[in-house]
Amino acid sequence: MRLIIDEMAAERKIPLSIRIEIDALQLIRELVLRRVGYAILPRSAVESDVKARLLAARGIPGLDLKRTLVLAHSPRTSLGLPGERFADYVREMAGLVRSGQTLRQLAI
Repeated sequence: MRLIIDEMAAERKIPLSIRIEIDALQLIRELVLRRVGYAILPRSAVESDVKARLLAARGIPGLDLKRTLVLAHSPRTSLGLPGERFADYVREMAGLVRSGQTLRQLAI
């Protein structure tokens, strides 16, 4: 996500003031809760804090981030029936999201 944000900022000639870079979601959340700074995070990462009114979150207009998710597994072992069913479920959810439904609408 950081690379995407850097590229979008550069395209728009928006300077970013990055003081520290942390790759641990829980630590980032703690620093924001302690008012040490701000963070760009997926809404899902702070949803419970927003509901509890510990944090405020705002969308960034014009910033349409997309991520590619993969279901990784060892090629030496079969997924088995549970793994295949999970993969089917993930594909189904991805299809619903692509059709315009959000995960919140899907009640997941």
